[in-house]
Amino acid sequence: MINAINIGGWNVGNGAIVEWLDSIDQVARIQGEFNITRAPGGVLDLLAEQDPERKKQLIKALASQCDKGMLRGFKRKVRGLFFKRKRDLEYKNLYEFHRGLKTTLLEHQALLKSKASFDEFDLWRKWLASLAELYPSDQESKVLLFQNPFFYDETFDLHSKVWPELFNPYKLIFVHRDPLDQWSDIVTKKEHLMTRSTITGSRPFKGTEEMHPADRFLHIAKNNYLARLRMAKEYTRESLIVFSFEDFINSHDFVARELLNFLDVEQSPRKQSSFDLSVSRKNIGIGKNNAEALQLLEGKDYVLEELYDLRDKLINTEQSIVQKRFKNI
Repeated sequence: MINAINIGGWNVGNGAIVEWLDSIDQVARIQGEFNITRAPGGVLDLLAEQDPERKKQLIKALASQCDKGMLRGFKRKVRGLFFKRKRDLEYKNLYEFHRGLKTTLLEHQALLKSKASFDEFDLWRKWLASLAELYPSDQESKVLLFQNPFFYDETFDLHSKVWPELFNPYKLIFVHRDPLDQWSDIVTKKEHLMTRSTITGSRPFKGTEEMHPADRFLHIAKNNYLARLRMAKEYTRESLIVFSFEDFINSHDFVARELLNFLDVEQSPRKQSSFDLSVSRKNIGIGKNNAEALQLLEGKDYVLEELYDLRDKLINTEQSIVQKRFKNI
């Protein structure tokens, strides 16, 4: 089974791609952002830690989180059985997810105590593979789809040697979007109004406490583009695919076919997707009509200029399927 990793870049529209892939029978989508690996004290921190005693502390803290997660999952599962509310049904696997995670944590703890030699990455790769069982389908799943399970090295590099080992074998999906529309969504969602405490606790935003919101956007988005450009030099077309949110919407059949070929899965929907082309299309070009977003960019033309330049470079990489299409014309 291949792990497909869909890495966003702060409101770039990759959620729409995840929603569409969720309808493909051979794809098991792990619901929500996969923060359990990248968050402070998460699985990647555990694997990156070299001190055995510190590892035990991380395991204990994660196991405690699992207990809370199992309790939440049990309550929602019971409510779902009796009332069948959509929200409760969406979280029906919450209990099983945390139970499986805790089982792996306890196994890791026991192996550490025994001081026996073991491959901790192999242990945790088996846990990842087991997640497919939470999302049964008519056909056997060929792809496990994760959304944002790690941070780019350019924003947080502690996990740079760890995540490739954990998710191996994997394929990467990079989605990019018009920076003005991206900024518009950030402003509309009030995500530009981050407090000092929020920024301090967020790994990608660390060090941006004193920045103007537009400069913070440039800092984060630029790092994301630089990371993608670096990785485009490191990965082949078989392991990395790049396309824009706009092309996924406006040239949907072409991009969707390329994406399915990349993942080596068939377009055999198992259920109606929550993805709606008409809804997503309304999110194209929204930035030019967002007065607040435009006002925050006044006197800062360099923000969009730098990001458009970086976006052009990403579009011109060999992994870009738009570039591939142009070459075939």
